[in-house]
Amino acid sequence: MSDKVLALVRYYAREGFAKQLQTVCNEVLKKRANDPLLVFWRAVGMLMEGSIAEALRDLHGVSQAPDLALAAAAAMIQAHEAAKVVDQDAIMELQARLEVEETTASDA
Repeated sequence: MSDKVLALVRYYAREGFAKQLQTVCNEVLKKRANDPLLVFWRAVGMLMEGSIAEALRDLHGVSQAPDLALAAAAAMIQAHEAAKVVDQDAIMELQARLEVEETTASDA
């Protein structure tokens, strides 16, 4: 992903522009299908917008990517906590995974 696209994605996420964040990610994903970083940011946009189920689906898909495992676990916890029906078992499982990922994460 180009530096310009990444800067735009981070700007939209930081400023809370959920729809624009999703739009940029969707447009770039048309050219670079299955880029896990873009899928993650699209899920963050969905989460910001309140589309919990769709966000969880995307986050689950990228949670196996080594570079995104920690961020995806944290985002999935937030998504489960924002859901109308909170799945406490899933949250506990994700918190345990988050602790493991924190200890094994690199500083890269």
